[in-house]
Amino acid sequence: MTMTAQRVQPISEIVTKKISWVNILGTLIFGTFLVPVILHMFFNTSFSPVVSKSMQPEYSMGSLVFTKETLASQIHLGDIVILREATTHRLFGHTIAKITQSNGLLQMNTKGRENLKFDPGFIQISPDSTLPRVTGSLPYAGTFIAFLSSKTGKLLSGFALLLSAVLYFIRFWHRRLTLKHAQESTTEQGTSNEN
Repeated sequence: MTMTAQRVQPISEIVTKKISWVNILGTLIFGTFLVPVILHMFFNTSFSPVVSKSMQPEYSMGSLVFTKETLASQIHLGDIVILREATTHRLFGHTIAKITQSNGLLQMNTKGRENLKFDPGFIQISPDSTLPRVTGSLPYAGTFIAFLSSKTGKLLSGFALLLSAVLYFIRFWHRRLTLKHAQESTTEQGTSNEN
C-alpha cells in the first residue's frame, strides 16, 4: 500500500491569502469613492442613485444614473435633470416638462415621469448656468452606491479600509521579516560551508 505525502499549507500562506482578499475589498471600496472624483474632474460627469419610483419605467429604483453638467440653454423638453429638494436637500431627478423665457432667464417646469401635474414651483436659471442632465444609467448599481452613502455603509466602508490598511501593513512586515530571515539563513550556511 503506497501512501502519498500531502503538503500541509503553512499558516503564513493561509493568512497571506486572507489578507489579499481583504486588500482587494479595500481597493474596491477605495475605488468606489475615487471614481466619482475622477469622473467629475476629467469628464465633467457625475452619478447618482435612483431612490424612488418617480422616473419609472425609464430609470427604475436602484439604478445608477450618470449626469453631465449642461448649459441651461441646451436643455430640452423631455430631458431629465437632477435637482435638490429645498427642505431636505435630497437629490432627485425629474423631467423638463415646460420651458419659457422671461427677462433673459429660463423658467423650467419639471415633473416625475408618472406624475400628471408639474412639480410645485419652477427652476429659474440663466441660459449660461448649468444643470446636471441625465445621460445614461446602470441598472441595480445605485443600490450599492446608496448603501455606501448611508451611515451604516460609511461606517462599514471606513472599517473595511482601515482593516485593509492594517492587514497590508502586517503583510508588508511579514514579507520583510521572511526575507531577512532567508538572508540570514543563507549567510549562516555560507559561513558554515567556509569552515
